[in-house]
Amino acid sequence: MNKKTRYIIEGILLIGAIVFAGLKFGLIPGQKHYQVAVMNPSYVFDVFSDEPLVGGSNNVFVGKVNKQIGSESSPGYHGIEGQFDVTVLFNIKGRLDGNIVVDQMGGLKNGVFQMISGGATTPEEYILQPGTTYLFASRNRGREDRHVISVPGRSWQLISNDSKLSSAELLSVIMKDPNVIKYKEAYINEKIPMGEKYTAVNSFKNLPAAEQEKIKAEVAQMKAEASQPKTPEPVVEPETIPSEEVVSASSTESGTVQESTLDTSTTTAE
Repeated sequence: MNKKTRYIIEGILLIGAIVFAGLKFGLIPGQKHYQVAVMNPSYVFDVFSDEPLVGGSNNVFVGKVNKQIGSESSPGYHGIEGQFDVTVLFNIKGRLDGNIVVDQMGGLKNGVFQMISGGATTPEEYILQPGTTYLFASRNRGREDRHVISVPGRSWQLISNDSKLSSAELLSVIMKDPNVIKYKEAYINEKIPMGEKYTAVNSFKNLPAAEQEKIKAEVAQMKAEASQPKTPEPVVEPETIPSEEVVSASSTESGTVQESTLDTSTTTAE
């Protein structure tokens, strides 16, 4: 192999290596390819049981994601978290209202998508999507203006990805969602982790007795309505074709319909 041929081959291999690196690590503009880093954290309390999860959360609510408004390094771990503008639709624990900022741990940083294990298997499933409604169980981490979610499949769960639902339609979906009912019932029996001073503020036991009874009644009603069988869709009977039209249609081969069509077009032209 002469030098000229070798240089050509080496040049082709070098270009190929650069393109491959760009596709893998997200160096080429417009490409969505990146590495994925899955983190396996340890939790200070049982986040996989409903009562401790709700008890260890400052707020439990249903909200609709409007858009992502930023991303920044997380003070809690060496990673990234995204900030999302969310409209609160329904409260289970706490009294949130209007639009709030939800911090989702994970996201894209330096060509690597960081995600916490559990719940989602791809970045597209993991990241909060605009126009989508979720059930959230969040912690404030000492900041009242940020609502942090960090347990995939537990501190955020899909309610509806239909962005065109009206407020009334969406509320109907929320009230019958099994996870919403489960978390609302878990609020009644919540287990606050030892030493938690922030989550105890919105605890069920600190509510007035009348409000406690109201929540219990709401849970019973939601469970009853969710257990009712769906009303079957009305059966639409096919339209009956008059016998004369059937006869006309059957006489197509004899030319009857063709003659009628010619007569009609002639009348229309006049």
